[in-house]
This record gives sequence, C-alpha cells and structure tokens, in this order.
Amino acid sequence: MKLLIILFLNLSFFSTLSQKVPPPITFGDISLKDLQMQFYEKDSSVSAVILCDYGTYNSYESDVPNEYTRHLRMKIFKKSGYEQIPKYIDYYAPRNARRVEEVDDFKATTYNLENGLIKLYPLNKKDVFIQKNESGNNKYTFALPQIREGSIIEISYTLKSYYQDFPTWNFQYQIPVLWSEIRITHPRSYNYDVTIQSDIPLTISENDQKKQNSLLIKYRFAMANIPALKDEPYITTIEDYRSKLEFEIASSSFAGQLYKNYSLSWDVLNYNLLNNPYFGLHIGDSLKFGANFPRK
Repeated sequence: MKLLIILFLNLSFFSTLSQKVPPPITFGDISLKDLQMQFYEKDSSVSAVILCDYGTYNSYESDVPNEYTRHLRMKIFKKSGYEQIPKYIDYYAPRNARRVEEVDDFKATTYNLENGLIKLYPLNKKDVFIQKNESGNNKYTFALPQIREGSIIEISYTLKSYYQDFPTWNFQYQIPVLWSEIRITHPRSYNYDVTIQSDIPLTISENDQKKQNSLLIKYRFAMANIPALKDEPYITTIEDYRSKLEFEIASSSFAGQLYKNYSLSWDVLNYNLLNNPYFGLHIGDSLKFGANFPRK
C-alpha cells in the first residue's frame, strides 16, 4: 500500500508565480503524433490516457458568479477506454432559487485519423440532455460522436456559480495523466486553506500572495506523468488514495465589515449545529413538545 502525503500548504511552500504563462492546451490544436499513438509507452496495458487536464477557477467579490473552467483531452486505445470518457457535468440548480449554477460555453469534439487526415466530429446540440432532480442536483449529460479505438476526445466548459465552494481538483484517475494543471484566482479579501493529498510531487507550485499591492491572489499547481489510480488489497475507500487538491474558504475580510472565520473547530461546529434552526433548535423544540406527554 502506497504512502499518502497530505500537505496543508502555506506561503513557504510556494515559489513566485510565473507571469503571463499561456494555457498548456488550446481547443482544436490536435497533433498528428498524438492521433498516431497506438499505446502508452509507460504502460501498454492501459485502455486510455489523459493527454491534458487543465482547469481554472476565478472567484469574485461582487454580485458576479464565480467561474470554474475545465478543458480535458483524452486518447482512447481500446474499447474499454470508452468508460473513462466523461458523460455528464454536475451542477446545482434548485427550483425557484434566486441564484443557481449554470453550465456555459460547453463544447466537445471527437478527432479521428482517416486516410492520413485528421477528421473532426463536433458534438451536436441534440446530443446534450439535462437531467433534473428534485433536490436541484442536476446533470448536464452528453454523448460524443464517432468514438473508436485511436480517437482523441476533447471537452471544454465553464461552470458559473455564486457559491464560494471550490470543486476538488483531481490530479489522478483510473488511467494515466500526462499533464494536469489548475490555476486559481481570488480576491485578497478571501483567505483559503489549500490541501494537497498526494504521494506524487507537484511539478509546479506557485502563487503571488506576497504582492501586497495586488487586489487578487493567484495560484498555479501542476503534476506531470501521473500513474493510473488502481485498487489495491485492503483498500476500502479509493478516494483516500487519489492525488487531489482541495481549496476551502477559511475566512473573509471586507472593507467596512467584520472579519468572518469559516474554519471550524469541533467546538464551533458543535455550537453551530445545536443552534441551527433546521437541526439543533428543531430537535430541542421536539424534545420540549414531547415533555408535555406523560411517560408510560
């Protein structure tokens, strides 16, 4: 069983953020070499490989939704690799809610090599479906066309949300990943706790938090040549062994407003639960109501 390292990052861990670094991937820029690749050299048994997984998260102070983008490119070697292709995007949109999450700028394309030429098969809008749930936990589902052994698939989208919860960024999946990168930008008025769970070292770890004259703080994290996450004997929860990044809001401090701490100790969590009108206070009212009835 591999040793897992969990890092709670602070300023001393980061190097200075490189300036104006272009994205590692451009939609539609597919190389002939990648399409001609017939197997993954480091592990020829794998059914697929993620060529690049690139994400950004931009958080805002004003009444503007935060934006989480993901750009994924994957190479398929075997039919069993079809299972690794994403088939939906989760988003939260309760009925009658004033603010909901929204999937925007979605595009997806399958690329095949036909007679020595790169053939594109863009996703048709008719192949996109919305699965709504009473709880508001909806799914934006899709099915890419013309997938076959040797295909490259590419997916890109933006998730707009008013919630400050940053989605967990997974560096590791059930297939190898050649490059995984996440960039984060948030106002200085917010403070976040960054947690890296991994036994694989970060290739890049940068931020510009020391720039006091900047209203924004930027982070950049990346890993390269990440092996497939595989089940091992006696592992009951595979998520505990996945290399990933968690970015959780810790506090906020706005001009003219009181400092607010979101990081909870067990005592604070216990107090909040007991004083929550939908939990602790509700239970207390039930107990008071029951006290009016004689015990048998």
